Order: sequence, then structure tokens, then C-alpha cells
Amino acid sequence: MKVKKILKRIGWGLLGLYIVMWSIGFFAPEFTSTLPERMESWVQNRIEAKRQAVIDEQVNALREKYKNDFDGGKTPEETLDLFITALKAGDIEKASKYYELSVQGKALEGLEKELQKQGDLHQSIEYVNDVYKRGVKKCNEKGDGCTFDYTYTTIKDETVSFGKNGDKLFVPAGSKSSKFTDMEKNPYTKIWKIKQPY
Repeated sequence: MKVKKILKRIGWGLLGLYIVMWSIGFFAPEFTSTLPERMESWVQNRIEAKRQAVIDEQVNALREKYKNDFDGGKTPEETLDLFITALKAGDIEKASKYYELSVQGKALEGLEKELQKQGDLHQSIEYVNDVYKRGVKKCNEKGDGCTFDYTYTTIKDETVSFGKNGDKLFVPAGSKSSKFTDMEKNPYTKIWKIKQPY
């Protein structure tokens, strides 16, 4: 009786093993033919996941910088006042902090070049004073961006630098010209920052 039970169990076991082996044999060609594609897809997904993790980390680090950026004023005018004060003191490091984070490096570089070339910052001070005191302030509907735009008629011939290469443009006396400053509110700290020009 015990031998019969043992043989029955062995029989069922062999039958189960046979079914498993038959299934693998039956499905194996389809399984193995798609294996390289599935493996490539798996590797790509892993690469993308790692890349996304790096991007997320960088975005979070940048967000933290914006959340801790309190250099500036609660109004565009207050930021421009602080900026002019720093320029008059010759503190280009402080002045550059009033720019939006993404352009601070370029702003500092520009102020350094002006200081080296001119010996002072009168050109920037005059530019910002003109835009701020004589310009027209226009803000967007959301209230998180403003531009001070000063349009004037030149009283003498001028040569103006423009572009990244410092190209020169001759502006004859009597021409219409303009100066502007774009400003933006930091969405986290609600502090106003200078966006352009830098």
C-alpha cells in the first residue's frame, strides 16, 4: 500500500516534470528569440532611470538655491536701488547678487571687465539710473516680471557695443535709441532680481 502511494506520487511528479519540460520546449523558441530585445529594453530603462535620477538631483539642488536666494528687494525699484548702491561702492560681488541666479556669473564677468577697462562703474551706474529714473515700467499680467524701458534721442554720435562678440554699432546724433532692464520675481522668495542686461 505504501509502495503504491510512493509510485503514485512519483508518477504525478514525473507527469508534472514532463509538462514543465514540454512547456519550456514549446515556448522556449519564442522566449529566447525576444530575449535580446527585452534585455536591451531593460538596459535602456536602467540607463534612463539613472539619467533621470541625476536630472532630478540637479533640479532639486537648483530649486534649493532659488529657495535660499534673498539678495534683492521686495519690489523691482528696491532691487535697483540696492544694485546702484553696490555699484557706487564698487562692490561688484554684491552687485552681481542682485541678478537672477542663472545669469549671476555673466553679470559678474561683465562688471569685472568694465571695472578693468574703465577704472570705475560709471557706465553701468548711468545706464541703470537712466532706465530706472527716466524709463517706463511695464509689468506682465501675472505680476512676476517687469521691464524698465527708456527711449531717448541721441544728442551726439555714439558707438554702441552689442552681442557676445562685442560688435560695434554706430548710432548718429538724432537717432532714436533705447535702454532697458528686465526684472523677474523669484517664485520662492518673492524677491525681485535683474534678468537683463548683464
